[in-house]
Amino acid sequence: MRTRHELIARDALHRDRRRKQRLRRDELRKLFLGKEPHGRSPSRRIWQCGPDRWSRKRGPHGRYHLLAQLRAALEGDLDRVANCVSVRGFVNATPEFLDHPKVVNGASELFVSVFGEAGRHARTAIGAGGLPYGVAVEVDAVFAVAK
Repeated sequence: MRTRHELIARDALHRDRRRKQRLRRDELRKLFLGKEPHGRSPSRRIWQCGPDRWSRKRGPHGRYHLLAQLRAALEGDLDRVANCVSVRGFVNATPEFLDHPKVVNGASELFVSVFGEAGRHARTAIGAGGLPYGVAVEVDAVFAVAK
């Protein structure tokens, strides 16, 4: 006879399997990308956005690297992108800084300009007290791609 804990664990596993199966039923594959600096040793300089320390000119490089990472993952075939599902941006900011969405807008604008309507997505912009290597912004994205 099984114990109560074994039955609960079995039921939880069964529910979990059903949930995962439902999430995987589609004709598209989801591709998860994240971008932060690569090939660099941790910097002693910390880039942090603040009310007097932010410029739209400073942030474009990361979004282009994310697009390049997507292109490499798809072996150069960006036409396989069905749509951009979501984008999350983490902004290394001081407590007084409240314009996190403006910082992440660049990535959203790029995906819409490259993919048109398929580039529209759900988006989250989060303020963080620190990010790896002291970077100002880290962005990740989920794309649905054709097989």
